[in-house]
Amino acid sequence: MGTDAARYGDVFAPVYDEWYSDLDDSDFIAYITRCRRGDDRLRVVELGVGTGRLAEAFVAARGHVNDLYTGIDSSNLMLERLAEREMSISITAIHGDMATALPDGPFDVVFCGYNTIFNLPDDDALARCLHEVVRVLAPDGDLFIDVAVPMPHVVEGSDAVSPGPRAVLRGGHKILSSSTHDAKSQTVSGEFVHFASPTDVRRYPWSIRYWTTEQFDTIAAQSGLQCVERVADGVGTPWTPNNSRHISRFRVAT
Repeated sequence: MGTDAARYGDVFAPVYDEWYSDLDDSDFIAYITRCRRGDDRLRVVELGVGTGRLAEAFVAARGHVNDLYTGIDSSNLMLERLAEREMSISITAIHGDMATALPDGPFDVVFCGYNTIFNLPDDDALARCLHEVVRVLAPDGDLFIDVAVPMPHVVEGSDAVSPGPRAVLRGGHKILSSSTHDAKSQTVSGEFVHFASPTDVRRYPWSIRYWTTEQFDTIAAQSGLQCVERVADGVGTPWTPNNSRHISRFRVAT
C-alpha cells in the first residue's frame, strides 16, 4: 500500500505495530502451520515481511528452532523494526521487491499476509511475482495467500468516495480516514490523518490494487501455479463466492 510498497512501508513503519496489533488474521498462520505440521524443518520466505508481526506468530506457532526463515520487504524502515524483534530463530531479512528479487530457493513455504499481495501495482507485477514464486518453490512447496474478496457490487459499481473523513481508532488514537474507489483500475486509495497535537498533523497515504478471485487464479495459472485448496478462514470453513475473504494454497502445476 502507499503510492508504492516502499513508500507505504516507510510511512507506516513507525505506527504499524501499534495500529495493527489487533488485526484478526492469526488464523492464517494457524492454517499454514497445520498444512505443514508434518515438516520438522521448513524453509520459509514471507513476502512483505514488514515489521515481523506475522513472522513472530509463525515462529511461535511452529516452535521449530531448525526452521529457516527469510523475509523480504521493500521498506528499510520496516526491516529496521523487524531487526528489533526478539525471536527464537534468526530471520534473514532482504531489502527488495517481491515481484523481482526473491532469494534463490528451494523453499517449502512462500506466504503473503492479509492483502499484502494487493501492494503490487498491476497485472504484470503480479505475474512477475508469481513466476518468481514458481522459480523458488520446492517440488512439494506451497504458496499461501490471505486476501479480501472484492464483492461484485463494488467491482462493477461506479467510482465511490467514502462519505467524508470518518473517525477510526488506531492504537487507541482517534484517526480521520478517507478513501476513494476507482472501479475501472480496480484501485482503492486513501489517507489516515492523525492530529497528534494542534501543531503536529501526520498523514499516512495508502493505496491498493485488487484482483477478483477469478482474475487472480487466471494470472496464477498463466504463471504455472494451481490452487489446491481455498477456504474462507484459517479454521477451514468452506469458501463460497459470497465470502469476503479467502485463504488459498497454491502449488506448482504438474
